Amino acid sequence: MWYFEGSGKSLSIGITANGSGSVHAAGTQECRPTVDDENDARHMRGVEGFVSIHPSTADEVDYDGSGFGLKAHYEKHQKQVGMITWFETDADRPGFIGLSILVPSPVMDRIVMLMRDVMATPNLRYLIAVEFGGFKIEGAKSATPTIGEFMDRVFLRRKPYFSHELTVTIRTPPALTPAS
Repeated sequence: MWYFEGSGKSLSIGITANGSGSVHAAGTQECRPTVDDENDARHMRGVEGFVSIHPSTADEVDYDGSGFGLKAHYEKHQKQVGMITWFETDADRPGFIGLSILVPSPVMDRIVMLMRDVMATPNLRYLIAVEFGGFKIEGAKSATPTIGEFMDRVFLRRKPYFSHELTVTIRTPPALTPAS
């Protein structure tokens, strides 16, 4: 699993140019591959996580400005999809993990209600869990990227990780603790 967590202090709810709602959040992220591959997780430790959630009616530029294929994954499966992307450290900011989520409009309405509760209640936190089996090994035949493809230094060559299994919950602390 790959977890993204935060509080209402890091949340914003907005309306895009075409009138679609969106949620944006900053917080912690923790990579726990279901396959026992400590190499995958070690690259992601201590890196901040940023989340954006959008309805399927939103303009593609709002959630996938680089054209990595989030809309195509949604249309193929007709269900929620998450796209995890690595953003490398540069002169302006430290590196971070981005999670863009595309959901059906009725689901987006429920997510906005949950996130409003998190914003209004200081002791609530959001937790987004994304199914993550690990990166593929070199030479394997799979659409899943290798760790090298995921973290490629050339942004437009980079390949994101897609998952259709994700949940959004709200909860009270304690915060997610790192795996030992």
